[in-house]
Amino acid sequence: MNKQIYEYHPIIGYRFIPNLQTRVQHESGGYLIKVNSLGFRSEFEFNPKKTGNYKRILLFGDSYTAADGVSNKKRYSDLLMQMLPGTEIYNFGMPGTGTDQQYLIYKEYAKDIEHDLIMIVVLVENIRRVNAQYRFYLNDKNEKILFQKSYFQLQNKKLVLKNIPVNPNQIKANDFPASEKKKLIKEAGFHS
Repeated sequence: MNKQIYEYHPIIGYRFIPNLQTRVQHESGGYLIKVNSLGFRSEFEFNPKKTGNYKRILLFGDSYTAADGVSNKKRYSDLLMQMLPGTEIYNFGMPGTGTDQQYLIYKEYAKDIEHDLIMIVVLVENIRRVNAQYRFYLNDKNEKILFQKSYFQLQNKKLVLKNIPVNPNQIKANDFPASEKKKLIKEAGFHS
């Protein structure tokens, strides 16, 4: 990806840059991204209070929901909104996230938004993402790099949030400490 479209977030790890409007290069030729002031792809701002007689859905998911590769208006959430008159969909999709980070997105940005339905779109990949403490990305040199992510751990029958604030600094996968590589292999799917 040629343009920087994400910014650091201490709890979730990252979000889209608020108020960004740009064209992203893609194998399909490219697509347009428009981001609202909260840092989510949307053609409109998310209003906490409902002001009309309509249904509102809060939608959470990963790149499938955020719709990597297509413009905002071609995402399934936007198409669904066209098919369901009287329904408003707030898309909180964030590429590369698991259900744990999506829950944090809900707590951080959506818990006080009036709604009729919450929809969580879970893909099989989310299972591995929930278990991970790090996420892989490819940098502009096509090198595997790691970023820490927040995660939950069960302690005394309670879920405890860990890695907060998320470390904003990247780690090269090959520079990861040998003592931690087994954990990394298990949690993030690293293959050296």
